[in-house]
This record gives sequence, structure tokens and C-alpha cells, in this order.
Amino acid sequence: MTMLHRALFATTLLLLAPRAYAQEPPTPEIEVVDEMPTIVGGVEALQQQIRYPREARREGTEGRVFLQFIVNTDGLAEDIRVARGIGDGVDEAAIVALARSTFTLGRHQGQPVEVQMMLPITFRLAADATEASSADQEEAKVFEIVEQFPEPVGGIEAVAARIHYPEEARRTATEGRVFVTFIVNSEGEAEQLQVMRGIGHGCDEAAVTAIARSSFNPGRQHGEPVDVRITLPVTFRLSN
Repeated sequence: MTMLHRALFATTLLLLAPRAYAQEPPTPEIEVVDEMPTIVGGVEALQQQIRYPREARREGTEGRVFLQFIVNTDGLAEDIRVARGIGDGVDEAAIVALARSTFTLGRHQGQPVEVQMMLPITFRLAADATEASSADQEEAKVFEIVEQFPEPVGGIEAVAARIHYPEEARRTATEGRVFVTFIVNSEGEAEQLQVMRGIGHGCDEAAVTAIARSSFNPGRQHGEPVDVRITLPVTFRLSN
């Protein structure tokens, strides 16, 4: 079997799309509470999760992405929506940073509750071109065909288990596939995520969130872990 054939076979295994099924309607979220959720570790902790997209650096894209979301009673952001974005992969980078952050619980009358929040995340390039130049050099190291492709730790089912079917998508009976392109780095983390084809109603953000929270076995070339760019279709289908 040639390297190309091995690569295509591995891609087929990886790109089996997970299904996300409708769940019971969530408990009502509260916008005004006695104790609001806060980011564990502060805003600095969220900033450490941000990876400036390479395309945005090349294009000089800067600005603020406004994310609307619910902090659930596990301290995680869910139903993440881009209320206002700036494109070039920056919106997805903001979603990834938020998805990988944890929050203290919101409380009302002493009880943990779900809380609706809005958060602006600012993207600003460094004053010089050093960072952009470094990013361009890293870009050349990204593989698209390798001897061993990345695979989700726990299988594709582990990614599917992290999908939260958006409430708006349930109400509008939205189904379909979201195609997300991203790099699995040599540490097994997904980065530089970008929705190539979406279906809206919160499903695009939900797909990015699920992938961002997943771990991968890194791809390998000549036995060494390498950065690999892949595309993963995430299927949203409501149960009957």
C-alpha cells in the first residue's frame, strides 16, 4: 500500500461524521443572578487559550468578537453564538478560547443556575511583523498527507459526545453537516479551526466547540509526531 493510499484510508476513518441527537429542553437560563459566573483564572486565563489565526495575521485582521453563551451548572460555556464577528478564522479562535475556559458557577438564591452572558474578545496584532513572520514559517511545517493520520482519543464517538445540539437549531428543526478544517498539532490539540461550510442556527459554533474540547492522537510522518491539517464533517440530526 502506497503512502498516499494509507493516508486516504486514514482520512476516511477519521472523517466518519458523528451524530448529535436532540436532548430534553434545558432548564431556563437566568440573565440577572445574585452571583455572576467568572472565568477561573481571570481574563488572563482565557487570553492564554487564544491562538491568533494565521490567515488573520497575514491579512492584518484586528477587532473584537462578541460571543453570546450560557454558563451551565458545570461551569462550562454552551450554546456559544457569534453575536458579532470579524472573519478570517478569528471568530472560531474566540470560540475555541471560550470553549476551553471554565467558569465559577452562577448562583441565584444560593442555588447554581444557568446564566446567559455576552463576552467581547479582542484580537490585536503585535506592533511589528515578527509574529506574522514566525507564523508563516510554521505554516510550511503543516502536513496534509502523512503516513499516519490524527485520530480522536476515544474515537469519533468521543467527539460526538461533546456536541451540544443548539436550542435554536432544535426549535427550527435544523439538520445537516458542518465542515470544519483545522490543524492537529504534534501535541494532539486542535488549532486554527475554521468553518468551511456551515448550516447556521448555532450548529457551526457547536461543531467548533466539540472539536476544541477533544484530544487527538497526533499524526506521524517517519515515526515522528507532526502538525496535520484535516477536515472533519460534523453531522447534526434530530431524533424522531
